[in-house]
Amino acid sequence: MIFAATTSAQPESVFSKKYASIVAHDFTRITFAPAYWQKKDWLRFGVATSAVGLSMAFLDKPMETFVQRNRNHATDLLAKRIEPFGRHYPSAIIVGWYGAGLILKDSVAKTVALDAASATTIASVVISPLLKGVFGRRRPWENQGAHHFEPFSGAESFPSGHAMRAFTLASVMSSHYRRTWVTVTCYTLAGMVAWSRMEYDVHYFSDVLAGAAIGTGIGLCVTKLNRKLRHSR
Repeated sequence: MIFAATTSAQPESVFSKKYASIVAHDFTRITFAPAYWQKKDWLRFGVATSAVGLSMAFLDKPMETFVQRNRNHATDLLAKRIEPFGRHYPSAIIVGWYGAGLILKDSVAKTVALDAASATTIASVVISPLLKGVFGRRRPWENQGAHHFEPFSGAESFPSGHAMRAFTLASVMSSHYRRTWVTVTCYTLAGMVAWSRMEYDVHYFSDVLAGAAIGTGIGLCVTKLNRKLRHSR
């Protein structure tokens, strides 16, 4: 096995009808998640929303100023190396993980890749574009203020898609490989992706915080849903 992990039901093939049905189920449950929420889910949503709202009100401008004031060649170079982990690298990691699972006959690795593919696709193709369109927040470098929103204007600052993808992948991997060092590594890297977007001055703190919260929620939810589906077969 790639890492020691929790036991998992034998995964379906990526091209199978069973996997297609799982992806469809994930899409429905995530897209219409509030319809399935219980009291504890609404409580978590309230806490997360409050945190993002307070950050938007009190931290966005000070954090932007702090990051930009301490920006230099070294931090820009680090951000350049880290940023792709929220853009191109997740897809490559997922494909590589699935391939390794096939070669090593590691069912857990294949399951991780399949869950990550489903979760990151939903985050990147559905949730992120939808929220960006609805909120229409201008990016920091446009200098229109931290509270400037133009719904359906094409502005795409809120939430951060990079942070969402990075934290979606991190949450899926840490859910399957329940080892402290895996969790710390995954979330630290995802956090650095979020920082890199602030370093480039394309996102406010609340943008990356919202992306991180939503991505983590999607990853955890997909992993939990799919685990139940596989064990119920």
